[in-house]
Amino acid sequence: MPRLKRALSGVDPNSESNIPVPQESSSKKRKATVTRGAMETSSSNSAASNALSNGRDEINAAALKFIAVPRPIWDIDAEARDNEDHQSDSRDVGDTEESETLRDQGKSVTDLESPEWPWIMSSLALDKYHELEKQAENRDQELHGVYMYNDFTAYGINEVIENQLKDFNKEVSRRVISPYAVWAQLEALSWFLQLDYIDIWFQGDDCHGFAETIALIGKALLTGLNILKTNQLFKPYHPEEGGGIRDIPIVLALFVRFARSWTPDILHSN
Repeated sequence: MPRLKRALSGVDPNSESNIPVPQESSSKKRKATVTRGAMETSSSNSAASNALSNGRDEINAAALKFIAVPRPIWDIDAEARDNEDHQSDSRDVGDTEESETLRDQGKSVTDLESPEWPWIMSSLALDKYHELEKQAENRDQELHGVYMYNDFTAYGINEVIENQLKDFNKEVSRRVISPYAVWAQLEALSWFLQLDYIDIWFQGDDCHGFAETIALIGKALLTGLNILKTNQLFKPYHPEEGGGIRDIPIVLALFVRFARSWTPDILHSN
């Protein structure tokens, strides 16, 4: 005898059903997870690639603007000493006045290729150079008419240089390194190392500590040159190519001049 079918009206829609709910297979789940993960990874890589591309575009757009500057006082003095010309009045103009007029005297120069203005530096480096000089003046006890102890100013100059090296390290530690910003740090440092404050620094009593700072200066220079080479900027400047760095020979010569100031006298004769 056939079984009677249960009336539809007697079915409670809220009651639990014995009919099993179809489940996705584990292989399909894994496939969906892998696909979703691949899409997220692809999206992340694409975002990172776009960020790096934008960073490179910003670097190229931030190429240095170079300006002509007057011949530094310390170079005029060096020539006077070499010529045994002790009648020079160049010392009447202090380093502070010189730094304040570097930019103003170079504003009227429109042709940076003019042989009458061989001294060139970037505008960004000039700002940093002024900042370094001001920081040194803030630590000059004689300038402020006070006396702490003999080597107070020497330690102050060492602090200024160490702070500059820290700023340099920040630039080379960025995810996207700007070779122009790195070079501006080295430019400013190379000019600062020509001031009379460096003689005071060398006379300090912490010769071993100062020697370590000098070694760091050399490492910073080599690091900067390597970054320029990586970005195909360590090469002679050609105006027709556009962009590039104009003052690499000047900056390298300034670092060599600094090195010769603390080497034995026998190297000076060579």
